[in-house]
Amino acid sequence: MGTTDGHGAGAAGRRRTLGMACATTALFGMCSALAPSYWWYLVLRCLAGAGVAGVSSTAFLLAVEPVGPAWRGVATLGSGYGAAAGGCLLPVLAFLLPGWRALTFVTSALAGLALCTAVPVVPESPRWLLSTGRKGDATAALAAIASRNKTHLPEAPLADAAASVAARRGLLDILGNARLRRRIVLILYTSCFVNMVAQHACCVQ
Repeated sequence: MGTTDGHGAGAAGRRRTLGMACATTALFGMCSALAPSYWWYLVLRCLAGAGVAGVSSTAFLLAVEPVGPAWRGVATLGSGYGAAAGGCLLPVLAFLLPGWRALTFVTSALAGLALCTAVPVVPESPRWLLSTGRKGDATAALAAIASRNKTHLPEAPLADAAASVAARRGLLDILGNARLRRRIVLILYTSCFVNMVAQHACCVQ
């Protein structure tokens, strides 16, 4: 599902994809709280999960694409702070709310709140604008970001989108680099194994 959302972010834009993912998460998540049977719940949670994958991947792109290589690691970590904060808030909500239906509804409604409050003020990715040939819009977006950071853009113009596309590397090029291979293994271990153990340990308790 994350791969599908990634293609959507490339075709429709990061901001629009984030909005659609938040709407999907909120709609099917709140519907799953009202599910009349296990199978309805299973289907609706899978659909809500597709939205969650879109939120995660698109928020990551919006965090890392406007910054340079020196700050990309910080932006990557920062894009995960929301999920970490939500994980810390979840036990508190579970303690305060009367049951799993209320918990499911409230946590899903938070995605709807993000759709109404955060998404409208999130700027479009300058990199996506550049890749779609909207060089003027990309420059304007970067200028707005620089203004909020109380700095200014370099005088050198942005590179052409064609040069950016030509410089892209494929998966085999990435896997051929030993340093990148180690990082991929570490990311997969952290994302899959550690998260799985940490999240499901709460369920076992």
